[in-house]
Amino acid sequence: MTSLWLDLRYALRTMAKAPGLTAVLVITLALGIGATTTIFSVVNSVILRPLSYREPDRLARLYTEIAGKVGLPRVGLSTLQVRDLRHDCRTCAAVAAWREASASLAGGDRPVRVHGIYATHELLPLLGVQPALGRWFDAGEDRPGDPQVVVLGHDVWQRVFDGDPGVIGKTVQLDVVPVTIIGVMPAGFRFPEHAEIWAPSRTDFSKDDGASFNFEGVARLAPGASPAALADELDGAVLRTTDEPAALIPAVQRAVAELDPALPLFDVHTMDDVLWEAVARPRFLMFLLSSFAGIALLLAAVGIYGVMAHTVAQRTHEIGLRVALGARPGQVRAMVLRQAATLIVAGVAIGLAAAIALSLALGSSLRGLFYGEPLAQPVLLAAVAIAVTATALLATWIPVRRATEVQPTVALRTE
Repeated sequence: MTSLWLDLRYALRTMAKAPGLTAVLVITLALGIGATTTIFSVVNSVILRPLSYREPDRLARLYTEIAGKVGLPRVGLSTLQVRDLRHDCRTCAAVAAWREASASLAGGDRPVRVHGIYATHELLPLLGVQPALGRWFDAGEDRPGDPQVVVLGHDVWQRVFDGDPGVIGKTVQLDVVPVTIIGVMPAGFRFPEHAEIWAPSRTDFSKDDGASFNFEGVARLAPGASPAALADELDGAVLRTTDEPAALIPAVQRAVAELDPALPLFDVHTMDDVLWEAVARPRFLMFLLSSFAGIALLLAAVGIYGVMAHTVAQRTHEIGLRVALGARPGQVRAMVLRQAATLIVAGVAIGLAAAIALSLALGSSLRGLFYGEPLAQPVLLAAVAIAVTATALLATWIPVRRATEVQPTVALRTE
């Protein structure tokens, strides 16, 4: 314990004598751990972590695909499409739809503009999420006409009503229409992205809206149904083959033409191509962000190695003197590593503080992107801190080991 205290005092004196070198090492460590932790946090929150809904792999977004339209390949759903999906989709356990609109919410200290979601009553039960306070609207409140109830997002509840639990049952005005607050959603819940309040759509889906495609849709797959089965029912035909799928495309086209020459057959792809297209963008994003994190860690390791190699080179004369006086090389290495650990701990502490602050800032400004999940995860912070600390110690060990292998007579002649 005495030896450790002496090493710590020596390290502090060394840091005081060379503030510039100390600052470079600490800043390099802080930047390395801060950048690495933040990037890995984004990768974990956006790509790796599953969505906070019940069985998210059983959810499917619904949209209309317009073949041959450049710049407008996908649009929303019409009212008649929503009606047909809700009543006739065999592979769907439930279907919900919504439209988005900016709205004025009055009833707090002052009116505010909010991003409103006018949804069918199936939306929240389909996602498997419960309000933090109150309840969600039911089928009886989702009938044609003006909305009469509203569910607040957690942020709006905090910002406009100061987090008052007594807000349930209060009457406010939504676009000058009196509505009753019946629920408050949990912190971080935002479906779809940027949603701040939810009200019943109160739409008559039996009436044609002129194919305006104003609604978005989501479905929960029925038990035993697969995404391919849903695509087969809604989009087109899926063929299973024992041979190379791409080689059969011309034969399938000829067979369809023989059955009905007027029937168009377009957008034919193998399932591998479909799956690759679906995962290509998130896979590339994950690769890109992971590469940035790896480069940040590599640059930090190179910087640490350079600084520590310079520091140890300056102490070559001292190391040779200690060995000449009888100190074993292992003792000298342990001493230098303990002293270096003081700098490393300082850099890691600053880097963790910077990573937490940056993660909180990103999570606050882009909370819709991260679905309300905190970026600064304790396990991830600890893992990156351990990795950076190990990298820094390894970067210190290499020049220390090289210095202790120098003959004492040579080291003593080193200035």
